[in-house]
Amino acid sequence: MKKIILLLVIILTILTSFSQNDNNCSINITAQSGVSVYMDNIFMGKTNKNGIILKNLKAGKHRFSFRKPLHKTKNRRLKLKPNKVRRYKLNQLIYNSELGYNTIIRPLITLPKDAVISDTCDVQPMFPGGENNLIRFLARKTKYPDLALQNGIQGEAVIQFIVDIDGSIKNIKPITDVDILLIDEAIRVVRTMPNWIPASLNGKPVRTECSIPVNFKLR
Repeated sequence: MKKIILLLVIILTILTSFSQNDNNCSINITAQSGVSVYMDNIFMGKTNKNGIILKNLKAGKHRFSFRKPLHKTKNRRLKLKPNKVRRYKLNQLIYNSELGYNTIIRPLITLPKDAVISDTCDVQPMFPGGENNLIRFLARKTKYPDLALQNGIQGEAVIQFIVDIDGSIKNIKPITDVDILLIDEAIRVVRTMPNWIPASLNGKPVRTECSIPVNFKLR
């Protein structure tokens, strides 16, 4: 009986050891700063200038996604081995403002560097129908990203843009550091906006800078 108990203890110890080894994997990702890293659709962190190191991962093949605002998402299946540090170098993500959007939206247009943007105006730029219409528009058009819901991600994505003299929206960019999933959705919504009523100075339309907060809050 003692021999059987001893044998069971040895087997249990071996199985426990294997289990611990299976969860003792690491990956060292070298990448540009500000890239959000997902493993099997779970947010793992964001890279800094030195990249990112992920530890205590399970052995086997995993699907990694690398995301950055207004860049093409890169997906890779990487195999992790027990007690090994996997090294992966992520090449520069490709900038492409037209990728990943399913609705008809305005192109991303950047004004020339010498374009004059007014700091003052007599009449502020306005969304058609006023602020209440803008609030209703954002509420109707904004969709909570599925991955953000799954990972409990929330926050406020503030998007800055220029209202040109013809009311068109240009120079769209994020100015807050929140998760890329929220930023991408906020940019998508801003890109679907109709032309605004431009600001005016001395009775003439002028270019002005605006910003809109798009809130994502879990209930």
